Amino acid sequence: VRVEPRLSAVQRFGIHHTLSANWGLHSQTPFWWQWDYKYDNRLIRSTQAALRYAWLSTDAGWRLGLEVFGQQIADAVALPYAGGRISSLNESEAPFPYYFGDRSPSEGRNYGAEVSSERRFSRGWFLLANATFFRAETRVEGGDWTGARWDLGRILHLSGGKEWRRTAGDERFKTFGCSGRISWSGGLRALPIDEAASQAAGATVYDASRGFSE
Repeated sequence: VRVEPRLSAVQRFGIHHTLSANWGLHSQTPFWWQWDYKYDNRLIRSTQAALRYAWLSTDAGWRLGLEVFGQQIADAVALPYAGGRISSLNESEAPFPYYFGDRSPSEGRNYGAEVSSERRFSRGWFLLANATFFRAETRVEGGDWTGARWDLGRILHLSGGKEWRRTAGDERFKTFGCSGRISWSGGLRALPIDEAASQAAGATVYDASRGFSE
């Protein structure tokens, strides 16, 4: 039996300002090919925390927010690959042959900040914009923190829309709308290529010791 406490607190300062904090323990079962049979606990565990400030306009039309967050991940496994070891937290596809090699512990961490602006639907239009900047890193037992495959660095979103209503007879209306969304994010990271080893082998050889740094 595993107990996972989670806490949340909200403090309002007048009608315009809100400060909230969240903390909790979480766990999930990894894919079967990521299990580490040396340990009884097969769950990947994480500790997550966030602190958020929000400002609400007088007419409740606009909301601005700023949040900082962090996540620490433990009890993942690392597997041999490309002359080194990579954490299973970088998994994105079906198992490769190297997943059946010797396993060792690994961990991960994610941290960053988000800024958001929201204009609720009123007077026929709405707007939502947010920007998230973060780092995603993993570490194999006895090693240094290196970039994870998911270390995108940034995610930006902009959504908006407008509606027009026209009278079409007694108590009948026709509504026309137009909306759109734009997203921009960094790309997934890749393992660097060992140029010298690739030339000697006549094929692409990756260097897992530097993590997903490309």
